[in-house]
Amino acid sequence: KYPFHFHMLGNSPSSYLKHSSIHRSFYRCISIHGTHNTTVSENVAFDVVGYCFYLEDGVEEDNTLAFNLAAHIHIIGEAPWGWGQTTQINKQS
Repeated sequence: KYPFHFHMLGNSPSSYLKHSSIHRSFYRCISIHGTHNTTVSENVAFDVVGYCFYLEDGVEEDNTLAFNLAAHIHIIGEAPWGWGQTTQINKQS
C-alpha cells in the first residue's frame, strides 16, 4: 500500500530509513504506524499522491523525522461517497 511502512513495530530504536528516494508513488511515501523511536532522515520524495511523511494514528512517539524533502506532491481528493480516501487526483499543486 505504501512504498515504505513501519507497521506496528512497537519500540524499535534500531529501525531507520535513511538516504533513500521515492518517486512517482501513487499512494504516499513513508508511513509510521504504531512504531516508536525510529528514524526517517535524509530522504527525497518526488511526484507523489497523498501525504509523504505520515504518522498514521498520531500515537507514535519519539520518532525522528529530519532533513527529508518532498516535492511535487498531489492532494488526495474526497471520495465520491463522502468518507475515506482515493488515489484519484482531483487537484494538482
